[in-house]
Amino acid sequence: MNKLRVLLPTAAVVAASVAGAVAWLVLSADSAVAVTPPKADAKTEAACATLQRHLPATVDGQKRDTTSPDSPLTAAWGSSPIVLTCGIGEPAVLASGTKQYDPNAQAVYSAGVSWLVVPGSDGYAFVAIYRSVYVEVFVPKSYNLAATQAPTMDAPTDLSPAVVAGTTRNDGRPGADDAPA
Repeated sequence: MNKLRVLLPTAAVVAASVAGAVAWLVLSADSAVAVTPPKADAKTEAACATLQRHLPATVDGQKRDTTSPDSPLTAAWGSSPIVLTCGIGEPAVLASGTKQYDPNAQAVYSAGVSWLVVPGSDGYAFVAIYRSVYVEVFVPKSYNLAATQAPTMDAPTDLSPAVVAGTTRNDGRPGADDAPA
């Protein structure tokens, strides 16, 4: 009987430990950032997979998180996630014939990449526009609004070295975008 009393608490501890481990795995899986990857051809996926290998562990002080589904086209950082999507289509603001088309759209050059700044209701999208693939970085308002209510360039600047190293320019050559004159 004494033996049984010793085994029951031990079995309960083992069961609790296993249950805790399973709960941790389930909760960890649920912490992935839900990001719908764009539809991309094999060439775009290969370019984005190369970019993935160059992405930093932190962006704007935020640690990298997993995305769901896991895709070479997406990455995320932080609890209010900064989201990178590689291989998006041409931004509407650049597409002649769309309502959003703006022939005077401005890009900001940062650390070798020309980033088109597209304001949205929840934050800003920064799109690398002179690369072999379009790379979008969405930054929620919680990160990027300065006192002037204008976006800061922290996240795109942190990601620029990876974009330069991990993608070619739209002319097919490696390296930084041409700096504006």
